[in-house]
Amino acid sequence: MPAEAQEWIDKLSSIKWCNYLTPKEAEKIVSKMVPNAPWSRDVWKNAMQSLGLPMEEEPYFNSCALWTEMNKQYSDHAQTMADKVWKKPLNTIPAEEIVPVIHAFALDLLKDKDKNYCIRSYFNL
Repeated sequence: MPAEAQEWIDKLSSIKWCNYLTPKEAEKIVSKMVPNAPWSRDVWKNAMQSLGLPMEEEPYFNSCALWTEMNKQYSDHAQTMADKVWKKPLNTIPAEEIVPVIHAFALDLLKDKDKNYCIRSYFNL
């Protein structure tokens, strides 16, 4: 039962992270976001790599937590950022402008100095 064994390995791996999600948990969360999450895992990974942005930082967050948090930030706040910061329609803002901003907002939570934010608690895991 390799899938079941991998699930246990993933859960044990969470010990070293402040904010950790397994791939299965992240997919489930992102698939239920309203409004819809903008980035599939592959699209997000390609954007992060092309912009040279880190996808993991031990002990703060693993890549699944960051991907989920960036999708949450976009889903919840991108329209407001477009209106108030860029002052133009969201669909006209290029990825190379919005991805670093969403990344910074996600890091504000995932690397919170007070350690008041826990992605697992936020999503009731």
